Amino acid sequence: MVYGWKKIEPPEPKVSYFQIFRYAKWVEILATIIGIIAGLLSGGGVSYNLVQFGELSTAFVERTAQQEQCSSHLPLTSIFGGGRRLYRRLLEPAERYGKKRGLYTGLGTGFNWVLTYSLNAIGLTYGTRLVLLDLDKPTDERKYLVGILFSILFSVYMATQSITFCVPHSEVFASARGAAASIFKLLDREPTIDSLKHTGVSPRRVLGDISLEDVHFSYPSRPNVKVLQGFSIHIKAGECVALVGASGCGKSTILQLLQRLYDPLVGSVKLDGRNLKNLNLSWLRSSLGVVGQEPVLFRGTIHDNIAIGSPEATREDVERVADMAYAHDFITHLRNIFILENRSEIIYLADFYSGMFLVVAAVAGLSMFLQSTTFTNAGLNMTTRLRQQYFAALLRQSATGNFNIKDVEFTYPTRPNQPVLRGIDLKVDAGKTVALVGSSGCGKSTVLQLMQRFYDPDSGNIELDNRDTRASLTLPRLRRQLGVVQQEPVLFDRTIADNIAYGDSNRKVTTQEIIAAAKAANIHSFIVSLPKGTHTELLNLKGYYWRMGKGQNIA
Repeated sequence: MVYGWKKIEPPEPKVSYFQIFRYAKWVEILATIIGIIAGLLSGGGVSYNLVQFGELSTAFVERTAQQEQCSSHLPLTSIFGGGRRLYRRLLEPAERYGKKRGLYTGLGTGFNWVLTYSLNAIGLTYGTRLVLLDLDKPTDERKYLVGILFSILFSVYMATQSITFCVPHSEVFASARGAAASIFKLLDREPTIDSLKHTGVSPRRVLGDISLEDVHFSYPSRPNVKVLQGFSIHIKAGECVALVGASGCGKSTILQLLQRLYDPLVGSVKLDGRNLKNLNLSWLRSSLGVVGQEPVLFRGTIHDNIAIGSPEATREDVERVADMAYAHDFITHLRNIFILENRSEIIYLADFYSGMFLVVAAVAGLSMFLQSTTFTNAGLNMTTRLRQQYFAALLRQSATGNFNIKDVEFTYPTRPNQPVLRGIDLKVDAGKTVALVGSSGCGKSTVLQLMQRFYDPDSGNIELDNRDTRASLTLPRLRRQLGVVQQEPVLFDRTIADNIAYGDSNRKVTTQEIIAAAKAANIHSFIVSLPKGTHTELLNLKGYYWRMGKGQNIA
């Protein structure tokens, strides 16, 4: 017996859409294929316009970045009350872009659907007429049958429908093109200073002699503004040197050149007689200990932030260097000691101890030599805060402001068991300059935050001109009376004029007022030296360079 026999069915014939037209006359083909041509032209036109508008999505991404910057500095935007106005200004270009994109998308999609159903009606009407004309002929002579009619009709229908479905995807490609433009620009860029390269000399022993010889430098974003012109200095190993000068004169720039964040345009920077360009970049930076002008703490534990200078450090090493930086006592009073992970507590630490922790991290790295800009910056912060009321008196001659803090007690919500203020009493009369002096963490910044009503005291009252700030003053009205320069001034990615005018967001600030304020802050001469003056865009690393130099004066 034979098993396994199976009847083999012949394969079903497959006919393409274009082969179907072999059975149709040229008139019918022309009447149906004209719809496909119109659909292709429509889809192509819509796609082209969407791609063109895709370029505008780059601007949309920039506005999103600016909005993110505003959101990340909510205390500043809430103090001056300009958050909503600035947010509306940021949304205007995106709104215009969205309306145009929606218009072209709607027109393209609507036209294709109208084309689809119109083509069905035309094809069905004309095909029915041809079938009726062939009814009088013998069956074997008929060329137009109902089956052929519907085959051609549905073939064209599916073709035009496919074109219709492609239009929304053209919008996706256009958006992707605009969003990817900046990424591909970054990927295609070949950095002149590449930290991933393994080329260069890695000396086994470093003395620490530093020399700058006839250095000329200007930032890439402002090539016409010279920061250093023929600067030379020689620092011997073991020396402690302070670079002193007005803001923007190039102190921080010199430290950046030592770290090879930039290379000088002319001249050379040497370590132990070797040009930094000839040294291995990774080795060079691992030999440096740096405390930045704006200390930054990363999310994680205090141990992790200190050990970032030396990842292999043990807990004993971390505690030893913390004690050297006078931070150990403060750390041991925290709930989690060296295992601090709460985000809000990290923000608190950034206000008080961030600079100290970065000093600890730099010492933990056992670096060959240490660079620091924090302490000179802190001095400028102090003078800026002391001059704050002087500036207010210049700009608002009738300014008052009797602050009275009565028996205030306060603890942060994240640490309810650790009182920060215990029955503090403070009276500040209008026109007086008062400095709050004390060790880090004693509550100086907390008092300012309570005055701005970022928090309310657990007990006691805070009065402005004998009116309780909670009961008698609305929050916007209270904050409109305050002018604040933060410990870490923030500048937005807008022009210098916009940043200065941000101090009074309730009206349009005139150019004369901006100039007067700049002169009062001793920055007008620097602004007019820039090519665009007050219209200079602060787009350098989100204003980082400006905060390092003249940023505090602008704030």
